[in-house]
Order: sequence, then C-alpha cells, then structure tokens
Amino acid sequence: MTTQTIKENIAHATELANQLRQAIATINHAACEEMSNKEKEKLSTTEEALLSEMVTPNIHAATELYGRLVSLNNIYNGEA
Repeated sequence: MTTQTIKENIAHATELANQLRQAIATINHAACEEMSNKEKEKLSTTEEALLSEMVTPNIHAATELYGRLVSLNNIYNGEA
C-alpha cells in the first residue's frame, strides 16, 4: 500500500466515521421527538425509549472513533 493510498483510506474512514456519528445522532433525535409526540397523546413510548437508550452510547462510541481517526490522520500527515 502506498503512502497516498494510506492517506486516502484514513481520510475516507474519517469521513465515514463522521457520517456514522451524525446518522446515529439523527436516529436518537427522531426517537426523542417521537417520544415527546406520543407523550402528548398519552401513548406508549416504550419502543422509542428503548431505541434511544440503546443508541445513545453509540453516539459516544462513534464520536470517539471519529476523534481517533482524526488524530491518526494528523499524526500520519505530520500535523500533530
């Protein structure tokens, strides 16, 4: 693998991690919004609460992965 390929792969992985982080946050936001709407209508929010509970730790994990990839990119490209 060439240096340029490594740099490109790190950049691509960083972008994918950022997209993952954003997608998970969007899922959580939608679940919370749906819970709020259902609570107003006095409906069960069990599914949305479970989804939010399961997704929230993954926002942190995806953010941590993104941060590590950014650091790797900075180290590999001599920007650290």
